[in-house]
Amino acid sequence: MTFSFRSNGIWSLLVMVLVLVGLFYLARGVYIVLSWATPVLLIAAAVLDYKVFVRFARYVIRLLQESPLLGVLVVVLSVVALPLLAAMLFFQALASYQSDRIRKELERRTQGEWAEYEEVEIVETADEPEQPATPRIERPEPVKRRPDDTADYEQLFD
Repeated sequence: MTFSFRSNGIWSLLVMVLVLVGLFYLARGVYIVLSWATPVLLIAAAVLDYKVFVRFARYVIRLLQESPLLGVLVVVLSVVALPLLAAMLFFQALASYQSDRIRKELERRTQGEWAEYEEVEIVETADEPEQPATPRIERPEPVKRRPDDTADYEQLFD
């Protein structure tokens, strides 16, 4: 015996509404948690890499200059969705910090670390013979061309 619903449209609509309500409450909960964590996220982002704030400000200023309507929309959304913006800036700063750390580690592996050194004083003694003067190397004089050698070359341009 099989079980079937004759009214599939109503059940699927009810399930869809329940899923959307569940997603709304989930998003609302995430927003509330992020709103409490916003100051901590902003401070942590500034400590990890303050340049993310500079890059975001440059982006908004450039957007305001190139497309004022879109720039104003981004500013308004930045204020309304500040907890989400703080999380985004924190994760950008974290990614930048991690990539810098990995890059420095790779540079250290390839180039090596600075070696410890000790300065050695050079003591000249009378026992050491003086260095002989380097012999002077004479260069051969350049070969002079005959005047008739260039005549063939000049004829090419006549």
